[in-house]
Amino acid sequence: MLVLGGDCTQIIALLTGARRYYKHINLLWFDRDADLNTPASTPSGRLDGMVLASIIGRGSPELVRFWGEPPLVREPDALIYGLQRVDQPEVDFLTRSPLRHVYAADIRLQGAEKSAHDAATHLHADTREFMLHLDLDVIAQEEFPAVNVPDSGGLSYGEVRSSFVEFVKQKNLLGLDIAQYNPDKDPDGSAARKVVDLLADALAARLESLAAPAPPAATPATEDTPSATA
Repeated sequence: MLVLGGDCTQIIALLTGARRYYKHINLLWFDRDADLNTPASTPSGRLDGMVLASIIGRGSPELVRFWGEPPLVREPDALIYGLQRVDQPEVDFLTRSPLRHVYAADIRLQGAEKSAHDAATHLHADTREFMLHLDLDVIAQEEFPAVNVPDSGGLSYGEVRSSFVEFVKQKNLLGLDIAQYNPDKDPDGSAARKVVDLLADALAARLESLAAPAPPAATPATEDTPSATA
């Protein structure tokens, strides 16, 4: 299941559909912004700055109760990856919430591939179904300006690619969405080509990973099996 669109709210529809079949779903929120504001705390009034808050059961009642009983995803089952722009109310919330978060600065320090592997491990991606949300403004505007709210810093295109490939390879990925591409800011189509390349690389890696043979099961030792110290 793949959705490519303009804003972050599309992930709510994806999660709602998946929750019809899965009691619990984990969520990997790959974004420069926490999106944990509520109508009472938002400095901008932007709805897409409140989406994750709604998903975990906070914020606007219209979105919190979009499907069944909230939350769509429990706080301990969500992880924000690539965080850089955080408002003070969001900082205050994260200090007391079990919701995990990984800052862009730490990803650059540790390396994208290892950081993504560690994030997938923390999210129990090897044993639990999860959804992946990628907001393209996590990429520094010098390399990808075609988003609604571009900014410097954050992650490079290469770091986002390495992380995204690692996440998409995980066997328990149910679906993903890619948000915030703005064609009005991409007159020559170069940013669109980067998105296509990003998807092609990640999906090719996923197909290769899923096609790889499973490691052979260990043969239990018997009395007839020679000892390594014999």
